[in-house]
Order: sequence, then structure tokens, then C-alpha cells
Amino acid sequence: MSPREQLTEKSQEAMQAAQTLAEERGNPEIEPEHLAVALLEQPRGTAAPLLQAVGADPARVHDDFARAVDHFPRVEGGTHDITPSRRTQRIFKTA
Repeated sequence: MSPREQLTEKSQEAMQAAQTLAEERGNPEIEPEHLAVALLEQPRGTAAPLLQAVGADPARVHDDFARAVDHFPRVEGGTHDITPSRRTQRIFKTA
């Protein structure tokens, strides 16, 4: 079973949204910050309620991660394969 097949449907949706975000921004890799933004933007997702439960402001956390994404390297022109970064791969291996 591939790593992608081991993900829940919501996790697969979040990973696809993270890839789309990276593509839209011209980022060559999917970083954990892309995934965090995608998780926080998921309709009926669990990330925002979990953050609220521990006293964090989901909107502020989202904005912090979105600002971090703004500083990632960009690739101009042409098409390129967007793959998970080593940091993102490590998170999935650990999980």
C-alpha cells in the first residue's frame, strides 16, 4: 500500500489542497506550512476546533502559516513536478 493510500479521505484532500497552494504560489515543494494552511481551510475539518480547544486562535495560526508560505522560494516559467519536501516526508513517516 502506498503512503497516499494510507491517508484518510480528509488527509488526501488536505494534501491535494497543499499541492494546489504550492502550485499557485510557484513553490517547487510542498512544505508542512502548505499543509497547515490547507488543513485550517478545510470545511468541517478538525484542525481549527483542535486549536480552539487548546486556546489558540485558528485564524491567527492560519495567517502565520500563510505568511511563512509567502517567503518560500518560487520557480518561474515552465512546468515542474511539485513533490513533498523532506520536512513534509519526515512528518508523514513519523505519523
